[in-house]
Amino acid sequence: MGEKVYFKKEAKRLRESSYLKKFENIALDFLEEMNENNEVSISKIVGEKMIPEYIVKTQEEPYNAEAHFDLAYTYHILKDYENAKENYLKGVAIEPNNNQAWNNLGAVHYYLRDYPQAIEAYQRAIAIEPDYDDAWHNLGLGYYNLQDYSQAIEAYQKAIVIKPDKHEAWNNLGVVYDDLPDYPQAIEAYQKAIAIKPDYYEAWDNMGYTYLKQKNYDKALECFEKAIAINPKHNNAIFNLACLHSQQQNKSQALAYLQQAIELNPEWKTKAPKDKDIEWLWQDADFQALVD
Repeated sequence: MGEKVYFKKEAKRLRESSYLKKFENIALDFLEEMNENNEVSISKIVGEKMIPEYIVKTQEEPYNAEAHFDLAYTYHILKDYENAKENYLKGVAIEPNNNQAWNNLGAVHYYLRDYPQAIEAYQRAIAIEPDYDDAWHNLGLGYYNLQDYSQAIEAYQKAIVIKPDKHEAWNNLGVVYDDLPDYPQAIEAYQKAIAIKPDYYEAWDNMGYTYLKQKNYDKALECFEKAIAINPKHNNAIFNLACLHSQQQNKSQALAYLQQAIELNPEWKTKAPKDKDIEWLWQDADFQALVD
């Protein structure tokens, strides 16, 4: 789906934080998320070194909101969401008008799959800063995961009104329309995302899947191949190519792409036998050998 939850520290704190003073040459993108292949990242290395220092600071200054936010943010980028939640809550109890802390807390709830709490936190962030496009986008993700599609569309559209070039919001809006299903609206949203960011391989993949569901195989093939040309390791698009060739009853190519997808992500061994998009191959001996 290519969805992304935004979490940030307040801009002023980004400049003032000892965390970033000590590691000022480290790009924030590396600090915010692990890479797609789950390799050890700079965020893990730096975060683990900084946590003891931040714990001491919160103990010495328990009413210092920034200290709790620093510790929470570090746990957050390490995906230790329970500890991140605990410290964001301590921080907002001291500084309740910090909109970015509420947004971050919402992101933690989201990753813990507590979508009602995530929505409540995003709404707190938006109440403080109504033009907070990241919080509106995240709110859309929360509603989407509760299958409240009308509210999700409204939230994504609000994010786009505030920031028309927010390609992730266009992509996720397309996902909602695909699920409804409203395929023309989905394709239009994906096209908007790609017009803003031509190398947005997730949107190319998503658009291809919408075409696949309509059995427009030529368009689907074009989109999947574009996604893979941009990111050859995007195993989801490779699996979708396997599904496309399966639906066209082209066994050799379907199995070849399935094997590639499994090599990049072994989870396809368990997913493929349950995925109806590749159902034509389920009883095939060569297919079964691949997924065993």
